[in-house]
This record gives sequence, structure tokens and C-alpha cells, in this order.
Amino acid sequence: MKKQIFSRTFAIFLAISFLFLNISGVFVNQVQALDPTGTIIINKFNDENGDGVWDDDEILLISYPVFISLEDSEERINPDTATNGSVFNNVPVGNYYICEEIQEGWENTKPGTEAFDWGDGTMVVCYGPEALAEGETIEVDFGNHLIEIEEEEVSETTTTTTIAEEEEEVSETTTTTTLAAQVTTTIAESISEEDELEEDLEETEESEEKTSYDWNWVLIALLIIVGGALLFSKK
Repeated sequence: MKKQIFSRTFAIFLAISFLFLNISGVFVNQVQALDPTGTIIINKFNDENGDGVWDDDEILLISYPVFISLEDSEERINPDTATNGSVFNNVPVGNYYICEEIQEGWENTKPGTEAFDWGDGTMVVCYGPEALAEGETIEVDFGNHLIEIEEEEVSETTTTTTIAEEEEEVSETTTTTTLAAQVTTTIAESISEEDELEEDLEETEESEEKTSYDWNWVLIALLIIVGGALLFSKK
């Protein structure tokens, strides 16, 4: 019996909780729906000629840091989407700065105002403050011109040329040194070979003289022996 009462009480508690959550959610959504909002869109384009005008052949720059911020706040609000421009949906009405971060190697050409430190070390260029009214859509364009690529290419070309020239000079010096070393080595080897040949000739001549000298003594000894034998035989 106690178990049945507990089960019924728990079921009633769950039903009441579910109903309360649903009613609260509807109420919150209705309150939120009543808040006046608008939309902000940011387009960033590659200003190739740097004239501050978005020409037909100039493309959008995607994934370039942009944000909005209320006039009296430094808090950044990031975009909801960034496919064809950066879109901020359901933005509460108010006065907003609309900003982009300046990236290294780029300069802002639109709006072309002076960049300043946002307070966190990043340099930004901003529109505003722009007043956003209920149901309104504010759309702004930022133009950016790439300025560093040409300087880098010139620097790389100069560096490459300098390195090539230095390598060529080193190569020529090395070749000259190598040739001189080879010539010196060849001369030294030739002198060494000539000395060896002279020594061999001297040794050969000494050996021949010694051999000739030895044979003379052998012949004299043989003559003495033969002569003695003949004398003894006559007797």
C-alpha cells in the first residue's frame, strides 16, 4: 500500500514539473520575442587596386576577424555566420561600433579611418557608433589592400641573387684552390717518382758492379785450380 502511494505521488510530481518547465519555456520565449532586435552585416573585400571602392572583380575575404560592440562596452560580439559576409542576427537595438582587426601585411582602404588599439593589443578600424533600430539591417563594407607581398618578393629575389653570387665566388675560389692543389700535388709526385727512379738506377748499377767484381774472382780461382791440376798431371 505504501509503495502504491509513493508511486502515485512521484508520478504526480513528475507531471507537475514537466508542465512547469514547458510553461516557463514558453513564457521566456515570448519575453525574448518581445525584445526589439535588428541585423548587422559586414562585408570584407580584397581591394586589389587600393582605391577604397569594391569593384566587380574584387573578391570577398572570408575568415577575417570582425566584431561588433555596444558603444558603452568593450565586450566583443562575434558573428553568427561568415560565409557570404559576416552576419549578426537578432542583435538588440542600440548603438554599436562595427569593427575589423587589421592583419599584418594589409592596410584598410575602406572606411580608411585611422586604426587604434582596442585595448587588448589588437589594432582595429571601426564604423560608428551606428544606431541599430528595431527590425533594421545595417550593412557595412571593409576594404583591405595587400601591401607586403611585393616587398617580400623583391627581398627574396635580392637575397637569392646575393646568395647565388656568393656561392659562385666561393665555387670559383674553391675551383682555383683545387686546381692549384692538384698541380702542386702532381709536381710533388713527379719529383718523388724521379727521385725513386734515380735511387733504383744507382742501386742497380751498384749491384751490377758488385756482381761483375765477384765473377772476376771466381774466374781467377778457376784458372788457378785448372793450372795447378795440369802441373800435377805432367809430373
